Amino acid sequence: MLNQLVIFAIRLLSRTVIFQRRRKFKRSLRDPQLTQLQVLDQLQKKLKDTDRIKALNWPAGASYLEFAQTVPCVTYDDLETLIKSQMTNKNSILSPDKVMFYERTSGSGGTAKFIPYTKTYLGILNHLFLLWVDDLLHSSLRFRSAKTFLCVTPPLHHESAG
Repeated sequence: MLNQLVIFAIRLLSRTVIFQRRRKFKRSLRDPQLTQLQVLDQLQKKLKDTDRIKALNWPAGASYLEFAQTVPCVTYDDLETLIKSQMTNKNSILSPDKVMFYERTSGSGGTAKFIPYTKTYLGILNHLFLLWVDDLLHSSLRFRSAKTFLCVTPPLHHESAG
């Protein structure tokens, strides 16, 4: 009985804590195309002052089609020298945000890769994590006890951004 009460309290707390985020997320699912265009607009405003975008001559307020024609799909290998330069010089080549740290990963294979983590990126990951936990708590899973272990670990080794 006590376990069920604790589980109910946790579920209620999760709903209360992320109510606005969940509601905004669900609204965005009604019109994915509009949501994607809004995200593109936000990216354009944020990235317009980066060295990478300036070099591509990306027009302000570009449509999705102009974006797709101007900004090529690239691999990590295509960006590796830019990332290393950004790590060394702490400039805004790829992101206007200050990089908090670079996580070293091998990805799906090959040599080590360094993934930049900015405050904005960490905020997005946190937002998605909270939505996932809320969904998990309110799914058809039947928790038998109030014992739950979730582990989201920071990198064991990372290259500091300074």
